Amino acid sequence: MAGKSALKGIEAFKERFDKSYGEGSLRTGAESQAPYGVISTGSLLLDYALGTGGLVEGRLTEWYGWDDVGKTTMALIAVAEAQRKYPDRMVAYIDMENKLDLDWATAHGVDLNRFWPYWPRTAEDVADATTDFLREHFVSMLVVDSIGSMISRVEMEKQADEATVAVVARIVTRMVKAATSQSRQHKPVVILINQLRSEIRAAGRGGNGTTRPGGNALRFQTTTRLKLSYTAEPAMTAQSHGDTIEVAREIGVQVERNKCGVKGRIAKVKLVSVPTEVHGPLGIDVYDETARLGDTLGLITKAGSWYTLPGHEKPLQGLKAVATYLQAHQDETDALRAQILSTRASEVTDDLGVPLAFEGELEAVEGPSETPGEIDGDALFRSKFHRQAL
Repeated sequence: MAGKSALKGIEAFKERFDKSYGEGSLRTGAESQAPYGVISTGSLLLDYALGTGGLVEGRLTEWYGWDDVGKTTMALIAVAEAQRKYPDRMVAYIDMENKLDLDWATAHGVDLNRFWPYWPRTAEDVADATTDFLREHFVSMLVVDSIGSMISRVEMEKQADEATVAVVARIVTRMVKAATSQSRQHKPVVILINQLRSEIRAAGRGGNGTTRPGGNALRFQTTTRLKLSYTAEPAMTAQSHGDTIEVAREIGVQVERNKCGVKGRIAKVKLVSVPTEVHGPLGIDVYDETARLGDTLGLITKAGSWYTLPGHEKPLQGLKAVATYLQAHQDETDALRAQILSTRASEVTDDLGVPLAFEGELEAVEGPSETPGEIDGDALFRSKFHRQAL
């Protein structure tokens, strides 16, 4: 009898709750359990490093690094992926830095007809526009570029020597808290680009500390945090009219925070800024990524420094030779990429040790390394998982 009474109480409370907060507001964990939707970053290596197959929809992600490391370019590549996945939706881009080049965006695959660039004057404008964009169901992705360039209306009106400490931090705090709440409804991907700066106090004491603008709320509200930096590899150059110019650069993207997957991995992405026959077309070098992931996942046979592609008998020496071959044989590149995208992991735990369950028929592969570092050796990729009930 007590059981029936409790059941009636549960149903009555659920009815009152839904009436107060909206239909479907109160659901059990089992009813809420669903796979994460993702939008690819445009990089197979970075999708692999994240473990989710891309950027999780309905969540905030912070991308930060030193100036001119490729943050905006990587964001534009992700924008093109969002447009590819949702051809009937728009992407919004808030350009506080006033550095967005629409021709450069088009060159990286962005469709300007489904792209809303907005150039705000103040931090308040950024916060208000963010709220307006995220309120609409037809926005699949929002990029804010960048947090470090935001200046408040108060700062603009004050004299140069008048203190306006933490004004922008308070605006950013309000903005990211509101964005976290709003993004739950229509599930856009929100990319917040930030800068890395030297900490003045540390430098004055002889230290070399760094900081990121925007206050602490940004740190806590983001689901994913990615740090972009140059690797030790030298820039790739070419000759142009007698001058030596940089045409490509390898950047490392470290997954510092990842509440929907694994963290600590580093994806080394080759970013081509000038298309050449040697280094390939503009953007991310997909041939280099395909070769490296094919090797990591065991789809390319390796014997010492020799690599044999599927269906081939004659090996190639070095992964660079494999990438060069794939560049000349697009059909084989597409076939190998299709195999990579079909790879699944059978089981892995998140950073808290909570089991993650996967959908569909899965192939058992080697689990991820516990040591943070480069992704080679890890075997988790594009897994659309959901958390099991605790």
